[in-house]
Amino acid sequence: MDLCRTLPDANATPWAREFIRHWRLSVVRASYAGWCSVLCVATLNTAWAQPPVPPEVSPEQLQQWLQQYPEADANQDGVLTRQEAETYRRQLAQRQKKPARGPQDDFRTEFTFAPMSDGVQIALAVAYPRGLERDAVEPSWPAMFEMMGYPDSTVPRSPRDFGNRYVTVRASVRGAGASGGAIQALSQQTARDGYEIIENWIVTQPWSNGKVALHGHSWGGLTGLMVAATNPPHLTAVAVSGLFDDIYRDIGRIGGIRNCGFPVDWMVNLYKPTGPFDSGEAALQSRGMTRAEYEAIVAGRPRWDLPGSLLWHALHSEEDIEAFAAASPGAFASGVRAPIHLMHAYQDEQTGPAGAWIWHSIPDDVPKRLVLSNGNHADVRRFHRERLRWLDYWTLREDAEAGAEFTDRARRVQIYFETPADSDRVNQPLVAADFPLPETQWTRYYLHENRQLLPDPPSSPAQAGDSFRVSVDQGDQMDGVYYLLDCGQSTAICGPLCVSLWVNCTTIDTDLFVALVDVAPDGIVQMLQRGLLRASHRKLDPNKSLWLVQDGESVLVRPRHTHRAPQPVVPGEPFLMEIEVCPVGHVFHAGHQLGLWISQPPQNDPVTRHGDGRPAYKYESGMPPGQVTILRDQGHASSILVPRLPRLPPLGREPLKPGAQSGIFVRPAPEASGAE
Repeated sequence: MDLCRTLPDANATPWAREFIRHWRLSVVRASYAGWCSVLCVATLNTAWAQPPVPPEVSPEQLQQWLQQYPEADANQDGVLTRQEAETYRRQLAQRQKKPARGPQDDFRTEFTFAPMSDGVQIALAVAYPRGLERDAVEPSWPAMFEMMGYPDSTVPRSPRDFGNRYVTVRASVRGAGASGGAIQALSQQTARDGYEIIENWIVTQPWSNGKVALHGHSWGGLTGLMVAATNPPHLTAVAVSGLFDDIYRDIGRIGGIRNCGFPVDWMVNLYKPTGPFDSGEAALQSRGMTRAEYEAIVAGRPRWDLPGSLLWHALHSEEDIEAFAAASPGAFASGVRAPIHLMHAYQDEQTGPAGAWIWHSIPDDVPKRLVLSNGNHADVRRFHRERLRWLDYWTLREDAEAGAEFTDRARRVQIYFETPADSDRVNQPLVAADFPLPETQWTRYYLHENRQLLPDPPSSPAQAGDSFRVSVDQGDQMDGVYYLLDCGQSTAICGPLCVSLWVNCTTIDTDLFVALVDVAPDGIVQMLQRGLLRASHRKLDPNKSLWLVQDGESVLVRPRHTHRAPQPVVPGEPFLMEIEVCPVGHVFHAGHQLGLWISQPPQNDPVTRHGDGRPAYKYESGMPPGQVTILRDQGHASSILVPRLPRLPPLGREPLKPGAQSGIFVRPAPEASGAE
């Protein structure tokens, strides 16, 4: 395929470098983004006047583009999708229509190393904002710090992204890019490295004023949270996103069921011969290293500890173990003391939908903000300005209006509803002091015959229920049972849901998948959120579960399970499964119904999917064939606890049509299963 007809030709990169040198632009080494922009302007209406990225573009082609244009990877997951490539093509086409950047937009870059206390050298990519002279000795500049292992970490981040008010410092984690040491996905060693970079390198530079802000998303967000938990004295503020709470329960084995999709694919990429996610090859280009210099760095790294890696445990550890707990953000987030901004999208297809719970791990006396929205992993881009205002206020202390807002405890939580998929526009947020929202009306609805959800418990004394068959070749079919709640007028929900199911099955173990959906009058179904649980893992963990008091009674809001010492079920005997459904915010407009789907897990998760619709989470269920019955009688009152809001949140003038909200996919209504 001719790359010039979609993204700029890889062979043009050396030409772009010569172009920069010829015009003597005041940079030491241009970033990838700079190369693309210069090339875009120089070629006028050639490359970007071509047709869009074709639907049949190959994975190999996308990988080649990713290596040349890492900034096209919007969600920084190390995988370039067709949608991301097309979005980037349009962005560059738009830039082409604008005047070329002038010299005042240029920034100087530097590639160096920070020595750690154990002798390991961590590779840094630094960019200096306009106005900071090469030989400046006046300590008047704060730093913006980011640490991860993707190819992006080998390229300096433009100070323009932060208002030209910070020196940007990017660090490659151990074993990635040009850094020494052994790669580990998440480790306390990485946290200690971040601490040392801040305290022993950044603040000792002649330009540093001793203030360091920390930001990151996805891998960078998780690493940033770990670094923040070490409490570097010079850390002023934190903004992280794309997080998860518990690596076993939220990522590796959701409800005890192995997720063999995105997390496994991601960890496999840690051990690529070209460096994690090809970050080694990226470092070769960005730093101008020779192959021999890079291979010397690789040769000095310790051998991989594969049996001790998270990838190995994810593949072979069926129960929760200490290795998972040690790498779980919820276990160390309580150490954060710097003001912290958290953002998460409900339908995040990579780090999963449970990232909002980090809010509970951050001490309540720490200044903090939580931003939630429907959307996928890349939707953090919509909130860059908000995050930057947060970092600016706590670091620069100049914006009195921002200070009044960010120190107001009543405004700590900002929740956006109906964020569109095709626009960066967002509605005004619903503002609250805490999450789950204090004004939540926790409302229980019971499963009834005729697939109804009703506020009153069932009254039939005789055992009754609805059944479906478990098959070894289920695929992506959701052949189970479903129940509907007629909301009447428009109704909003926001928060987690708890599905309490009395179950009877003909085997000694089974897996359940529950989905919360919005059913439109024409039958179109919007997939809002989901939960999973293996029956043999049904034992509750009282320390991890969340209970709230309502009307004087303790109500289980977030069931969490021990995932230790699994116990079989007795065929033919009823048992209770308390299933966590992760937080979600949604408005069921008049005429729409709230739906609860129950089935065995589909192979591909229908809720958390990549932006282009590709499946992200894949479940390895493998339960024996048999029949599962969801009971709904007086002695076995199955129910769903719904977080209703007393009023509608701020919305646009017109409701978005099904499929128009970011992160929310649609599918046809399910087929009905039999009842007994």
